[in-house]
Amino acid sequence: MKIDLLDPTSFQGGHPHQQYAWLRNNAPVYWHDEPDGKGFWAITKYQDVYDIGRNASVFSSEPTIMIADPEPGLPTHSGAAKMMLMMDPPEHTAYRKLISREFTQGPAKHYNERIEMLARQIVDAVIDRGECDFISEIAGEMPSFVIADLMGLPLEDGRELYKLTEVIHSAPESLPPNAIPEAIGKMFEYGMTVISAKRK
Repeated sequence: MKIDLLDPTSFQGGHPHQQYAWLRNNAPVYWHDEPDGKGFWAITKYQDVYDIGRNASVFSSEPTIMIADPEPGLPTHSGAAKMMLMMDPPEHTAYRKLISREFTQGPAKHYNERIEMLARQIVDAVIDRGECDFISEIAGEMPSFVIADLMGLPLEDGRELYKLTEVIHSAPESLPPNAIPEAIGKMFEYGMTVISAKRK
């Protein structure tokens, strides 16, 4: 079995489940070479992934959770603009507490009616066509609309931020040169604009 979890062609038909199955059965802790990097460990068994995710003292999220090493100077990996995904406890815990209360069962129930309305709006936008790209036009729209709504942002802005997020988390070799730094810059520029407006 050829294992290549970095080649975009491995994902052309969806996730390479045959590769995952082979790894789980034969090499659940697998060293994967990286042509332009140091390489990485591919962990494919549920319990191993579960245990690693709860052992930040050994398996750190800093400076990045991405396979590729971070480019020097990117604000998502250091300083005041570091993303929560790139944090370990206790720093991550402090930020998580700021938002977790809003997503517990009690407060979350208050969002039901609004989320159902957004879901209808998303489906209504494509229903007359009789077909759509489910990932980008429904599955991607839903979280972007909900997050934008919770943050008091225009829904269209949520859609654009979702597109930038998709670029940021794509394989660099599948994108034009400098696409990821440019997307990060646009996202932070938008964020600073929102912060300034809300402070006023």
